[in-house]
Amino acid sequence: MTENSVETTTQQAIKKEELENLCLKQELPIYKIAEKYGFNHNFKIYELMKEFNIKTRNHSEALKGKPMIKKRAKLPSKKMTTNLAYLFGVIKGDGYIGKNFIHITTSNLTFTQILKQKIIKWCGLNCSIKNYKTGSGGFLWYVFLNSAEVVDLFKSLGLSSLKTNEEKANFVKGFADAEGSVTIFNDWNKNIQKYRKNYKVAIYNSDKELIQGVQNILSSLGIKSSIYKRLPKNTFGKKPKYELVISHKSVKRFSEIIGFEYPEKNEKLNKIIGGE
Repeated sequence: MTENSVETTTQQAIKKEELENLCLKQELPIYKIAEKYGFNHNFKIYELMKEFNIKTRNHSEALKGKPMIKKRAKLPSKKMTTNLAYLFGVIKGDGYIGKNFIHITTSNLTFTQILKQKIIKWCGLNCSIKNYKTGSGGFLWYVFLNSAEVVDLFKSLGLSSLKTNEEKANFVKGFADAEGSVTIFNDWNKNIQKYRKNYKVAIYNSDKELIQGVQNILSSLGIKSSIYKRLPKNTFGKKPKYELVISHKSVKRFSEIIGFEYPEKNEKLNKIIGGE
């Protein structure tokens, strides 16, 4: 008899590896394991698990159907990819990083589904889509990913993690999907003395250093932009926002190199470029 097996009252040896497989991998209830070995009571299995140092669930975990061991999500490669760069940009804009989870809030269900597919493609981890009703009667959607490993990875990233132009472009695309807009407006042209239709891509954020970092990335990609400080109407307790503006002449290059995934923004940008 080895130290990793025990002779039971039924004269059948129970090996540690076999019991671990039944408890931890197959997640069979204790009474099922007891029946398998011919016991009328569960306590003998609990004794064996204690002797083999196999973790058991407490009563509340068992009632909730929690597994005996937590399945740790496989940590995706820390290597930067275009998908990771894009998700990094979205999270920098509309994401929230908790202790063991990340969620991204949007107002568009189609875009939320796009984000879910990008997360799955990037790391293979499943994530859930939820919604809640706003005070105005509309809905906000969010993608919820529960993984401490992914949280640690995103916390370790910075703009310096973006090495190639493709990675930089995808980061800005994600950030613009989260915080950007496409605007068509009438602009007074002093040369011809009349209003002329104009347009811009604008990205907003209260983090001045982040906005300046995005501007530097755009500049490295040959896209000119300007930053304007926008004060809220009621300044008490509110931070100013910074507006990064890509004006008329640079919008076409932005469209060619970066663009949008967000359906409405992408459609509006394509309409502008197509109408030139």
